[in-house]
Amino acid sequence: MAKKGLSAISPRILNTRNTPVTRNSKNQLEVQTGENMEVLREINRLDLSNSKLESLGEEIGDLTQLLSLNLSGNQLISLPRRFVELKKLQSLYFTRNQLTVFPEQILELTQLVRLGISNNPLGQLTNELEGLVLLTDLDLSSCRQTKIPEIGKLTKLTRLYLCDNHLVSLPESIGEMKSLEYLSASNNQLTSLPESIGKLKKMTDLYLSNNKLASLPESIGEMDILNYLDISFNQLASLPESIGEMKSLKWLSASNNKLVSLPESIGEMDILYYLDISNNELTSLPESIGEMKKLKDLNLSNNQLTHLPFAISELKDIRKLDLKNNPLVERGVAGKTLGWRDLKKIFRERVLLSQGA
Repeated sequence: MAKKGLSAISPRILNTRNTPVTRNSKNQLEVQTGENMEVLREINRLDLSNSKLESLGEEIGDLTQLLSLNLSGNQLISLPRRFVELKKLQSLYFTRNQLTVFPEQILELTQLVRLGISNNPLGQLTNELEGLVLLTDLDLSSCRQTKIPEIGKLTKLTRLYLCDNHLVSLPESIGEMKSLEYLSASNNQLTSLPESIGKLKKMTDLYLSNNKLASLPESIGEMDILNYLDISFNQLASLPESIGEMKSLKWLSASNNKLVSLPESIGEMDILYYLDISNNELTSLPESIGEMKKLKDLNLSNNQLTHLPFAISELKDIRKLDLKNNPLVERGVAGKTLGWRDLKKIFRERVLLSQGA
């Protein structure tokens, strides 16, 4: 192993002759002393993912220059005491292990910027994370959490992954995370959102599908640079009028809810290019839908629509309009996916029929 320029070690090194990092017969990581130990102390990135490790030795604490450590895809249930000596660590990935308790050693690593501990059978977190104030990326997906601790102090956080847990609510303090840009809380048991969510002015991506949301707070309209919003597979009967204030929204999925109508303000989202409101209970569409000039993909399938508003023919950029499984009276519509030319033809025929009457 060359000393000069060494900056990273991958799992392959576990099978390299004379390496200072080895895995013993019990799948334990061991750091060997000897002439290569000085070299090992200089590395700043260590990738031991998918290495069948069941434990780490205390010698891991000798790797004091580490900036990034990937331990994902192993069978680790705890961290050694000397793990706290990795004071320079900025990125720690511990996904797909067997942690049942959040390791207190991680709390001492105050330089952490990225922390991924998803897919671990963790017990309920309390306030363990509030000291990691430099975090920008936090992944707590699939950690069996029923409640997220107060995390408002993590004001530098830009990306937060909470999907695939058992969450019934989000803390009100989430509104204090002023830097948050991306939030995924899909596949939980959320019944409502805190009003403070509107304070997340930098949010661009919000994913809330597969929950039990019955309503959205009016404050959601204050997220005025949001680009992507997924609220599909919930229990929403309506959308707030404030949704029209989301002037930056480009992509919206509200499919598989219980929507019976859309707010007139939806037409104010004039750069939206994708809208999926399939599998709802819509009986009509607002005339304002014709103002959504950038709309290219509109899915209205599996609703209770009987008529289309004339204004929909103004959607000149539409490439795909799915109207399947609606009791529409327009001829040539049932069971079809249409484009703008199809719409023009349908409405031309409607006008002719009305004039003939």
